[in-house]
Amino acid sequence: MGLFDLFKRKNRKGNARVPALILQLESGGPAAREEAASGLGALGREAGTAGDALTAALADEKKQVRLCAADALIKVGGDLQKAMDTLTALLEDTDAEVRRNAAVQIGRSGERAGPAAPALARVLGDREESVVQAAINALLQVGAAAVPALIEVLRSDDDRARHHAVIAVTRIAPMSIPTFVELTGDSDNTLRYIGALGLADLTPAEENLDLVLDALRDDDWLFRAWAASTLRLFGAEVAEAASPCLEAALEDEHPEVKKAAEEALKKIKGTR
Repeated sequence: MGLFDLFKRKNRKGNARVPALILQLESGGPAAREEAASGLGALGREAGTAGDALTAALADEKKQVRLCAADALIKVGGDLQKAMDTLTALLEDTDAEVRRNAAVQIGRSGERAGPAAPALARVLGDREESVVQAAINALLQVGAAAVPALIEVLRSDDDRARHHAVIAVTRIAPMSIPTFVELTGDSDNTLRYIGALGLADLTPAEENLDLVLDALRDDDWLFRAWAASTLRLFGAEVAEAASPCLEAALEDEHPEVKKAAEEALKKIKGTR
């Protein structure tokens, strides 16, 4: 038997499993249903005929079955929107592991998961670090389409979420550069600072310096800290313009701003 015959035989065997897995998904116990959904997902496009059964399983009483069914539905080429709706709902589950897995699965769809970006961005305020990291990674996989959702978080009052949004927005490079360039011309100072700081984090250039220094004097501590941290990226060539502002920031009322200013001064001037 040749390799091609073996390949065909393997495919026939895989396809033959689909009806049994669908039956297991529809009539098995909780563990069996979860196993069936995972098995169908592992078959990928070969299990395309399981789309309806997997869609029905999105309403399963057991959240682990819903989670596996949503993941499998995406893998077999089923209804992406329904799968995303289920996964975004699970981002609010009381179980941190479920929230983490939901974020991971959303991220696997990459740019196609753009509509889920606002839900992922809201997770940045989660108290479980593993959930936050999964959400950040998923947002990075979504890419530039996630930037508007991250900007909304940056404009919110949730300090924890905003801190993580900064991390995410500065890592979605370089596809976000056009968005940041556009924001630097906005009449809203908050948006201008987000644009300037995001752009400077990606491609530090002197034309952004004035806006970064303005952000260092903003009323919002997050932008002051972000600006101070960003100034490190410019290097010694901005020492003359940036040093007085950073030295003033050493007296800032917020510890994160002070810390960022100290680190920036060490970098651009070699101070201790």
